[in-house]
Amino acid sequence: MRKLTDEIRAELKGAHGADLRVIELEEYEDLAVVVKRPSLKAWSAAFDGIGKPATRADALHNLLIDCAVWPSPSELATLLDLVPALPDTVWPILAELAGAPDEEIQPIEPSKLTGEDRVALAAAGLTEAQLQDLVSAHPRRGQLAIVRVPGGFWLLKRPTVSRYNAFRRLSALGKIFEGLHKMTLGSVLWPNEETVGAVVERAPGLASAVGEVLMSMAGEGARVRVGGI
Repeated sequence: MRKLTDEIRAELKGAHGADLRVIELEEYEDLAVVVKRPSLKAWSAAFDGIGKPATRADALHNLLIDCAVWPSPSELATLLDLVPALPDTVWPILAELAGAPDEEIQPIEPSKLTGEDRVALAAAGLTEAQLQDLVSAHPRRGQLAIVRVPGGFWLLKRPTVSRYNAFRRLSALGKIFEGLHKMTLGSVLWPNEETVGAVVERAPGLASAVGEVLMSMAGEGARVRVGGI
């Protein structure tokens, strides 16, 4: 198998940009694979597949195939024969490249924003007056939440019943990520949907994580009390 030389590294950067990861296998001398950030389409297919035991292995395998920019497909097939668990091994790296956070995103109620957070929001373009107008328009507790994402904040509103049901219908068809993606875009109050859509295009893992927040806002997993009349 070819060695990853400095010349090849330069060629790959020129073709795919600098946002690449070189994954070397310490136990296997001179074996390496270079991966790029997962596309929205590749992440969607992987996200829908990894949650099911029967399809997880194929989903991880296909994601690596989609993201590998070196070595060649035939050489990568040889490498996978040598190290068949490679897709499982590199999954966390691909998830990081896709923008998936290491931990669950914790939503913040607007009333619990710190002074520092409010200054950061104002610097990003959401003034205190605008924030208060949005809060006044959504007065019920839990209707709004703010999440920190790389590069700033997103202000979310609780999904409507139609958006939540649309997510559930897509999930029933096995299109879980598509449902989370659409629910995320439809539930962002600030910044606008176009801006968030551009971010998700580069970091599709964010839509997965923010979608989980929206599901919680919609009441999934809420504790209930049952009593008599």
